[in-house]
Amino acid sequence: MKNSRYSRRDFIKGSSCMLAAGGISSFVPKLNLIGEAIAQSGSGTGYKALVCVYLGGGNDSWNLVIPTGTNASGQFSHEEYRVARNDYYTGANTAGLAIPRATVSGALPPALALNPVGGNVGAGNVGMNPFAPELRDLFNNGRLAVIANVGTLYEPLTRATYNARRKPPQLYSHNDQTNLWQIGSSSNSTIQQGFGGKIAGFTQQNNLVGLSSAISITGQTRFLVGETLANGAVIPYQLTENAGTPAAVLTNYSTGSSTQGEAQRRGALEQLFNLTYPELYSREYKDIFSRSLQMSTIINSEMTTNGTLSTAFPANSLGDQLRQVARMIKISRPAAVGGPGMIGANRQVYYVNLGGFDTHDLQITSTNQAQGHHLLLQRLSQAVAAFNAAMTEIGAANEVTLFTMSDFSRTINSNGNGTDHAWGSLQFVTGGAVTGGKVLGRYPRMVLNLQGDNNGECFSRGQFLPTTSVDQLGATLARWMGVDDGNLPLIFPNIDNFTSGPFANAGASPTFANFNRVIPGLFSGIS
Repeated sequence: MKNSRYSRRDFIKGSSCMLAAGGISSFVPKLNLIGEAIAQSGSGTGYKALVCVYLGGGNDSWNLVIPTGTNASGQFSHEEYRVARNDYYTGANTAGLAIPRATVSGALPPALALNPVGGNVGAGNVGMNPFAPELRDLFNNGRLAVIANVGTLYEPLTRATYNARRKPPQLYSHNDQTNLWQIGSSSNSTIQQGFGGKIAGFTQQNNLVGLSSAISITGQTRFLVGETLANGAVIPYQLTENAGTPAAVLTNYSTGSSTQGEAQRRGALEQLFNLTYPELYSREYKDIFSRSLQMSTIINSEMTTNGTLSTAFPANSLGDQLRQVARMIKISRPAAVGGPGMIGANRQVYYVNLGGFDTHDLQITSTNQAQGHHLLLQRLSQAVAAFNAAMTEIGAANEVTLFTMSDFSRTINSNGNGTDHAWGSLQFVTGGAVTGGKVLGRYPRMVLNLQGDNNGECFSRGQFLPTTSVDQLGATLARWMGVDDGNLPLIFPNIDNFTSGPFANAGASPTFANFNRVIPGLFSGIS
């Protein structure tokens, strides 16, 4: 007993030194984020992964995919868009938000043309923001689809029924809308589990090392917290952007160190691990601590040995995060599909984040430089393109689907220097399994205070009422991952508000795009 007290005292002393050096602050918070191996009846073999790119702050997506129609009015009228967005941004009109269809003297570069839109939106053309040419190319090559006017919804509604039907709480609140997007249900923003974690729990089978199938590269997130069909917990594992040691390690406690003090500290720690703990809490804490050290050793070793990529990623935070995801996917795939087989995961869900989209001020500040919102779109475009290239490099292009989410879109009209919080937005989904080159849903007319138009409606500043729900986007991704249709309501409890009931029909909700659990046409064979 005397020896065990001495070992504990030495360990605490060593930990105090490590705390002063900043090491333990980056490691200990992750001790309770180590997912256990989950034995599940998850459907599907081989390997599949979802990657969520969250655009924090509310992306002005109506300036990502832009109407370029030549008619003066209508669903894809560029003229209506120009007027609603306070004309083109120029040196003389700094309140303007519009991007021209063709070259206009003193204005921003013109939007990049896309192929004619398809899906359920009818005829017309749209273009991509000129600072996102890589996304344009993915779209035109059939690897990216746009989901039009998607947002948080409790049930379908219109301008005429807005006050009579149930709505998501706190529509223009960053925190509430972020929570509702990540939960995949728009009735209660305090729910602690996200649809990414639930998808992971419902589809993962045992992997070889017990790594959680929910992995974050950007800290804690509600999106990845979930449960299994057997009511077990799915808790995300956190990685860093550090290329050398993506999995957190205990500073100054390395195995096999040539430094005497470091070797002694690790030896004392190993003695603690070998002790018998009569208390359940102490024993479980020791087990978690031990597993976390083993997991970090495995991941860091595999990343060094098998996680190299030749694809170049842009040198920014999102590029670093997506590079780490690509490396993890490379080492996680089972040997049966070409992976190294050490981890042997069959299903994974990842989360990364790019912030800065709350563009109340200085949204556009230059006619030819990537600044403000355009710099964010450039970073997004370049990083997503690099990630797609990396998936092709490792042979996983058809196994991985990346998609975006954001709090909400922005007001169509300018506040004089930027935009304010709105509602329905555009999101995109990309990957080899995506039926790309389409705008799915209903792309609305760009007219302020629009009412009675079946393409979509908005309030006085262009806050569009969504015509596709977050639930439907999430359910489509879940079905592709292998969640049975019968289990979708366990993940998305409001999903059938959009398929049956008094408002789930064209007569009661003429603006709503699809009265289905899933978005038709996003993935081949998913209906």
